[in-house]
Amino acid sequence: MNFKLRHLLAAGLAILLTPALAVARTAEGQADTPQQMSRHELLQRAALQTWTEAVGHMRENRPRTAIPILERLVSLAPSETRFRLELARAYFLVQDDEKAGFHFEQARGGALPQEARNAIQTYEDRIRERKRRQAQFSFAIVPESNPGRRTNAETVTILGQQFTLNEQAKAATALHMTGRLTYLPPITRDLSGRISGSVDARLFENSALNDIRLGTELGLSLRADGGRESGLGLTGSRRWVGSSAFSYSYGVYATFETRLTERTRLRFRGDLERIRHDNLPNRDATRRRAQVDLTHVVSPKFGLRASTFVGRTNARTDFESGFQAGVRVGATYAFDGGLVTSMELGHARERRDAASSLFQRVRSDRTSSLTIGLLHREIEFADYAPRLDLLLERRKSTIEVYDFNNARVSIGLTRSF
Repeated sequence: MNFKLRHLLAAGLAILLTPALAVARTAEGQADTPQQMSRHELLQRAALQTWTEAVGHMRENRPRTAIPILERLVSLAPSETRFRLELARAYFLVQDDEKAGFHFEQARGGALPQEARNAIQTYEDRIRERKRRQAQFSFAIVPESNPGRRTNAETVTILGQQFTLNEQAKAATALHMTGRLTYLPPITRDLSGRISGSVDARLFENSALNDIRLGTELGLSLRADGGRESGLGLTGSRRWVGSSAFSYSYGVYATFETRLTERTRLRFRGDLERIRHDNLPNRDATRRRAQVDLTHVVSPKFGLRASTFVGRTNARTDFESGFQAGVRVGATYAFDGGLVTSMELGHARERRDAASSLFQRVRSDRTSSLTIGLLHREIEFADYAPRLDLLLERRKSTIEVYDFNNARVSIGLTRSF
């Protein structure tokens, strides 16, 4: 009976240990008095009792009651796959697919039997099939030491003459808001339309530093077995810098997503767009860009990610045309007790095709960055956790006016925990 029950629970992603086993362990532990037990044993007994309570709520079809209990267990023991699987299933039952998908993905890093992995894929497929709309929104308070990306150089050489710069780097604080609304109307069983609108706004007290971008996408999305999904469509955007319209763009995009292994996912996106500027016609250009993202779940508490991109800009003038490439690598680790940390390193290069007519040199930039993130799963407001990020950024250019250093602190909210 235990064998049959274990496989039934695995197929439904309920638990990897039966409640009977949990109760048995609890009963065995009752032979010891609290004075005879270590702190670790006491915590283990408390976790088993709490786990039994959560499983009871799930069996009685009360996932909303079980979720806070399971969240606490995942915070205490993020490497326990059975806790995370049951939390993912609870979120699935209340149709919070964003949280369910996150925890299913993290659980893939555990030592699971194949039937459990197949069940995870079934749940993920059902999430993709029933998805009709997506809403993402975030905001953060972002103090920066140099939001205008100004050089620290005091002088600059233009056309062979040396000039003194009047303005230096100045600190400022932004309200950074991002949002995306996506509607996915079904066309056939595996084919959906995709209508999306987005906003990315950095707003400062000094409006000259403001940077606002609105975007839209209209396309198709095709699902296939094994978690594969591909898309194709049209893009458009409008950008304002300071208080003035700066540029607009239109183009096409293509996407592809697949699972390389049980723990590794690959995403690809390619864009071809035409960019027009309101007051800088020499920057009008055609831009091509391709990006590949990889995520790998080492364990339920430890994840790796990497991305690389290449791009080519063909502008009206050669000194505004050039090649871009970059790479980013990062990791996330969840400590027992709820603390989650992350770190990411990035490096990008850009080289223009010809010498600047103003500076009489070919511009070549190297930009490096380090981002450190921190959150605690137990500090939560309406399903969002406060997240603290520190960014250190440095650009070195062959034209000193484009050199800059910047430090940024971001205090925002996230649901990815």
